[in-house]
Amino acid sequence: MKYAFSLFSLTAALCGYLTSVNKVAAQGTAFTYNGRLTDGGQAANGRYDLRFIIYNADIGGSQVGTILTNTATGVANGLFTVTLDFGAGIFTGPDRWAEIAARTNGGGAFTTLSPRQQLTPTPYAIMANSASNLLGTVADTRLSANVALLNANQTFSGPNTFGNANSSFTGSGAGLTSLNASNLTAGTVADARLSANVALKNGSQTFSGTNAFTNPSNTFVGTFAGNGGGISNVAATNLTGAITDARLSTNVALLNAASQTFTGTMSFGAQPRQMLELYRDPTSTYIYGLGVQSSLFTKGPAPMAAVLPGMRAVCTLPDSGMPAAARP
Repeated sequence: MKYAFSLFSLTAALCGYLTSVNKVAAQGTAFTYNGRLTDGGQAANGRYDLRFIIYNADIGGSQVGTILTNTATGVANGLFTVTLDFGAGIFTGPDRWAEIAARTNGGGAFTTLSPRQQLTPTPYAIMANSASNLLGTVADTRLSANVALLNANQTFSGPNTFGNANSSFTGSGAGLTSLNASNLTAGTVADARLSANVALKNGSQTFSGTNAFTNPSNTFVGTFAGNGGGISNVAATNLTGAITDARLSTNVALLNAASQTFTGTMSFGAQPRQMLELYRDPTSTYIYGLGVQSSLFTKGPAPMAAVLPGMRAVCTLPDSGMPAAARP
């Protein structure tokens, strides 16, 4: 049997498809196709099996997508209407041709109709080719997995810049790097977030580097240990406690030293009757010593001896004049 196929109102058919694009969330990728079929030169009537295959060329070429077969398709006065759904990824922009084959319902081999029918867009389909002309709302499920959604957990693998100074962020910032500390404007950095190399006022610190405190108003309270050899300009009036004998220069005379040697010139003043005390008698008011007098040497209140007027002399008391405790 000889079949003939003619395409009519293709624009109307594709318009129905494009209307479904505007309602993509409800109708998916299916579209309506109308055609005319003749059988033996006469308009076909009855039921026929129709097969549809999409190609990327009008002759030869490669098949695109799957084969669709609409069985027992009703044809009246040669006219038929079918719904075709080749799924996603078929009509992505390149030219497409539909190859149609027909056979009597349920019997025999398919007869391929010629030529293939090119599927062309209608004006509304051209408009829909631009995202700016879309009407309505595209459902989340129709978006690429590369589109970020507000209510989803996102991983941004590319570099991102948030240039609006009013942007705010919540959540963990553990993965952030190259943060500029000078941009901190509020809050307090917790001690636990500081490096172990940062000195804390309430901690026990060990400073291994060289430190200089150059402000004269600095004050230090507490106990310090270590080498203080570099400390200078210390005022003696600020010292507390007693300096031990071992810390004194050997040029300092000590009261309990066995013997002292004074190599410099010693002066005991210029007052009359000034005397270097050698012994104080605990049983009397007598003081025994060595002195210089312009006229007399004295032992207590009584004169001991006379010397030439105007001369100075030194007198050593005899043993008989000193108590036994003071004698050598």
